[in-house]
Amino acid sequence: MSESVQTMVDRWARASGKTQEFSATLDLLRLLAAELYHEYEPFPDKPPFLVRLATWLENVPEDVDRQALFEFVPWLLFIGSKEMKSMYRAAFAGPITQWIIDDAELDITSPRLTEEFTAAVEKTLFGGIAGMDVGRFVRLTCPSGQEHRPDFRDLAAFGGIQGLNTYLQTNGYERIVAVDDYVGTGSQMSRPATSLAQLVDYRILLCPIVVAAKGAETGRKIAAKHPGHVYFSPLWVVPTRSSITETASSETATPNEFDDLRELIIRTWPQVRGSSPESSLRNPFGFGATGSLVLTYLNCPNNVPPFVHHLSDKWNPLFQRKSR
Repeated sequence: MSESVQTMVDRWARASGKTQEFSATLDLLRLLAAELYHEYEPFPDKPPFLVRLATWLENVPEDVDRQALFEFVPWLLFIGSKEMKSMYRAAFAGPITQWIIDDAELDITSPRLTEEFTAAVEKTLFGGIAGMDVGRFVRLTCPSGQEHRPDFRDLAAFGGIQGLNTYLQTNGYERIVAVDDYVGTGSQMSRPATSLAQLVDYRILLCPIVVAAKGAETGRKIAAKHPGHVYFSPLWVVPTRSSITETASSETATPNEFDDLRELIIRTWPQVRGSSPESSLRNPFGFGATGSLVLTYLNCPNNVPPFVHHLSDKWNPLFQRKSR
């Protein structure tokens, strides 16, 4: 029978004298479990968070390693549904609105600005970069005239860009806004962006809601390749220091405890991968060796270290990822 987290914490406290520290961390995790972690959507029949936490800690037999995992969890940034909704609205009110005003050359001092902006939005096609539920974004931000909400990655995969061009011409669109909940390294953004760039008569804005530093670099390179045609303006670029990579640097400054955690991540890598690892699981610090500490209620990105999200025959995850 699995040992409860409370039992582990009590034992660690007696052995170390760190009763207050361990108890404070457990209280925080209980609060996060009640307010945020229960929203995690993949695998709806999963056990409660504290049960998953106990099972996750028991992946490693030594208490020193279990304590390292336990103390690491609060460093994860979990973006819940309410936070994401607020970020949708902030993206529309911020970078998207600013770009549409600039692209449509609207006069912000005009008494007809609201009317003119609404008309410009109606001539803007909104779609998803790579798998986002654009309908949810549109419902929350309420752009006008959005009968169709395409996924541009799918259009690129199925060769539908020319059909999109015909649709844009027929319906009088003037520009495109492509959004996504989360962009990691930017690899899944590159193909749809390259395809959209073929639409030379339309300006294109790439606007990830949350983007890792590597993904932001990819986005800037895409925009630089198509100046005056493709623009990149995310809502929030996750700081590089909000990650744990194999080698610490001034750009990835993290707590001293992470030095031991790096060693633990590398040491448990064969166990995390298991006997039949996924072909895409190639680095203990996640896709692109990013080591991101950010996940959302929708899924755990693959650039988060797999010891957090990967299920194998030798490892039980904390936030199991739903792979595409």
